[in-house]
Amino acid sequence: MEHVEQPPAEQPPRLRIGFAAEFYHVYLTPLMRSKRGTLTLDGLPRLPAEDDALVLLERFRAALSKRQLDGSGRATQRATLSLLWPRFQLSISLWMLVGLATDGAQPFLIATLVRELRTGTGSVGTRLGIVAAIGALCLVNTASLQQVLWFGSRCGMRAKVGLSAAVYHKMMRLELGSVASWSSSAVSNLVAIDLARLELSA
Repeated sequence: MEHVEQPPAEQPPRLRIGFAAEFYHVYLTPLMRSKRGTLTLDGLPRLPAEDDALVLLERFRAALSKRQLDGSGRATQRATLSLLWPRFQLSISLWMLVGLATDGAQPFLIATLVRELRTGTGSVGTRLGIVAAIGALCLVNTASLQQVLWFGSRCGMRAKVGLSAAVYHKMMRLELGSVASWSSSAVSNLVAIDLARLELSA
C-alpha cells in the first residue's frame, strides 16, 4: 500500500501585540466575538515569538551557558532576568515614573484651583483649564497603573514559561537512574507551585 504523505497542518497566525493592543487590549476582540461559540486550540492564534516557549527556552539556555553554576542559584536568577530585560523592565520603569509624576502634579493643580475659587482671582477659562488638566492627569495615572500591571503579569508569564520549558527539557535528557530519583509529584510541584510563585511575584 502506497504511503501518502499528508501536507503539514496550517498553523494559525501569530498574535500581534503592538502599542495600541497593549494599551487597549484589543487583541482579545476576536476571541470575544467568536462565531463558533466555543474556543478551541485551532481557533486560537499563536503567541508572539518573544513569548513562545521554545524561543524562551533557547534564550534561557544561552544565558545560562554563559554563567558559571556555583550552586547558589544566582546564575539561574540572572539567566531568568535575561528573559525579561530590557524591554519589559524599561517599560515598567517608564510607566511608574509617569504615574509618580501625575500623582505629584494633581495636588498642586487642586490647590491652585481652590485658591482661585477662594480669592476670586483667575478667569473662568483658567479654572476650566485646571479642571480639564486634573481630569487628564487622572486618566493618564489610571493608564500608567494598568500598564504596570500588564507588563508585570507578562514578565511573570515569560519567566514561568521559560523555566517550565527548561524543566521539561531537562527531564527529557535525564538518564533512567536520575529519573528514578525524581517522583512525578516532585516535578509537578516544581512546575505548578514553585514556578507559579515566580509568576505571581512579578
